[in-house]
Amino acid sequence: MLNKILTVLADGQFHSGEELGEALGVSRAAVWKQMKKLDELDIPYSSVKGRGYRLQDGIELLDQQRIQQALTQRLDILDILLDVNSTNTYLFERAGDHMGKRYAVLAEKQLGGRGRRGRRW
Repeated sequence: MLNKILTVLADGQFHSGEELGEALGVSRAAVWKQMKKLDELDIPYSSVKGRGYRLQDGIELLDQQRIQQALTQRLDILDILLDVNSTNTYLFERAGDHMGKRYAVLAEKQLGGRGRRGRRW
């Protein structure tokens, strides 16, 4: 649900909690709870009484369809995540399920990314 809220708010304009709730089929209280998750992800937003919520700056989220269209080589599976501890770890945990397939994972935010030789970044 958080991805859907971010998609609506990505334009940088104000959207009321009621509008967001109707678009997502949830209550305003559920929208409020999701907005609190943005705090945990360090995504700055404004909340103005009578106007609603808006992101401080418009954002462009990773778009699976656009990415796949731009690829020049075949990719069997592409997972796009809002946040993950490490895309590398995520891939290793699922490797057994996708043997022989070209599998990639992208994330808007990594909480504990690691690179070659286990180096943290």
